Order: sequence, then C-alpha cells, then structure tokens
Amino acid sequence: MPQKKPSDTMRIDLIPDRPGGGEGQRKKPLSSLTRMDWKPPARTLHYVARSQYKELLQGLYDATLVTNLEGDITDVNSRAEEFLKYDASDLVKMGITEVIAGSDESLLSTLRESLEHDRHCVLEAYCSRSDGSTFPAEIAVNKLRLEEPSLCFFIRDITVRMQTQEMLQLEHNALQIAGSGIVIADLDAMIDYVNPAFARMLGFSDPAELIEGDILALFADREAAEKMLARVMETEDTLVQEMGMRQVGGGGIYAQVSTTCNRNADGQTLGIVLSFADVTEHMRAQDELEQRVAEQTSEYEKNTELLRQEIADLKGAATEDGE
Repeated sequence: MPQKKPSDTMRIDLIPDRPGGGEGQRKKPLSSLTRMDWKPPARTLHYVARSQYKELLQGLYDATLVTNLEGDITDVNSRAEEFLKYDASDLVKMGITEVIAGSDESLLSTLRESLEHDRHCVLEAYCSRSDGSTFPAEIAVNKLRLEEPSLCFFIRDITVRMQTQEMLQLEHNALQIAGSGIVIADLDAMIDYVNPAFARMLGFSDPAELIEGDILALFADREAAEKMLARVMETEDTLVQEMGMRQVGGGGIYAQVSTTCNRNADGQTLGIVLSFADVTEHMRAQDELEQRVAEQTSEYEKNTELLRQEIADLKGAATEDGE
C-alpha cells in the first residue's frame, strides 16, 4: 500500500456525546477545526531595520536626539535622558531649540542648508537641563534618511575640556606677563617656547625669533650650560645657579637660572624648563661691594703696617732716651 504523504494540515472533528443516540445513529459533528502546523511569522525587512536602528541608537555613547526637519524631537537614547535630566516621554514632546540654549529657527534653517552640501555640521553651544542648569557641549549634526528625512544631533558634554582649556589659557597668560624669563626646550635643547620677558632680557623684539633655536647658544659658557642640563636630566632635580647670558649686539647679562625636567602626565621626560631672573645689577653691586671691601682691607692693612712701624719707631726712640 502506498504511503500517504504527510500533511501539513490537521483536521479535528469535535463530536460531543448526545443523550438518546443509538449505536446505529450517525453522530453529526457540531463543528470542525482545521489548523495549519504553526510557524513563526517571518520578520519583515522593515521590522529588522527598525530593531537594528533602535539598538544602535541606544548603544551610542553620545547623547543622541533625532528630530524631523522642523526640529521636533522624535526619538532619543538613554544618554540623552541622563545628560538632559528629562524622561524620553518628555523629550519627544519638545523641540531641539528647547535643548540648545539660545537657538531658534534660524539655526535649524542654517543646518538644513549646510547639510544639503556637507555630510555633517559641528557646533559648540550650551545645552539646557530640566532643572534649569546648562552645560557646554559639542554638537555634531547629521541628516538621516529614515522613513522621513530627519536630523540627528549627537551631543557631547565638554565641561572638562572647557575647564582644561581655561586652565591652560590662565597658565599661558601667567607665562606671558611673568617678570621672569621662561624657556621650554626639548631633549635636544632646541627651544619650543619663549615668553616675552626672556626675549626682552636678551634684546630680542619678538619671542618667535628664538623658537627652534639652540638654548645652549645663549649661554656665555656653553660647556657649563651643557653640564647643568646633563645633571638635571640625570638627577631629575631642580638646579639653581648664576650664569652669564649673551645678548643681541654682543652684550651680556648675568641670570639666576632655575632648571627642571619637563614631564607629561605619565611622568615621561619631554625636555627641560628654564626660568631666568636678571641679576646683573645685583652681581654688579656685589662686585662693587667686594671691590670696596678689598680696597678698604688693603687700606686697613697698609695703615696697620704704618701704625706698627710708628709704634716700633717710638719704642726705639724711647730706648735710646733711657740709655
């Protein structure tokens, strides 16, 4: 007997027991159920794409807001909730101009126009939180081609970067107005930075004239300067000593030079930092004082010798008179 091909269809007749029905009486089914073997519905390409989009959105490190071309927020990720201190349900009722402080329709118009030609736009602005506070942000804007054209705003909190930049600016300003000369040189003693005070100290009109020059060439005694820098690099101590310096036009000054290693955040030595204080007048005053002291000492010794001679002469005369 030929075997029946297995069917993907199952038919079930439901026939309840009826009272009074004889054995020979045919029982009619009340109903029948035809069921196809169950299979999971195939996912459409749209469903898969939407799922991947949501997974990508939530996995982004930056706070991300998606808007329509009019700036109405349509989607956000959890980082946006964290940064802006809003629930996603509240953010999707807002416009991007409520998030970017000081922005208006003109910003959106500029972004739309720029993104017709450029892949993305980057701006720095302050973003507003739900509690009324703000934070500095770098915002990259892309145009997305989803079901409807959309704008995607990637927001990165740059508070730490701004604080670092402000600190660096303060330090730079302090170096620029410092009365002491400051020089930063690399491991080969080539100058990377000079402040205006050092340039003026040696008679240069512009600090840029000294950049990439050899710091050792500015010392009156190059050999002594080489030994000083070598010792600093070897011991990593700060050394302070007085050195002669060459000036433009052949002149010279004396400077008190403080030298130390220049290191990065990991402690790696990048070069040297030198601080110069002009002590020429002090040295001249000291030389004059030493000269006066030497002259006075010589005069004192001369007078003392004369006094001794006079005393000796008096003693000799007294002896002759006594005889």
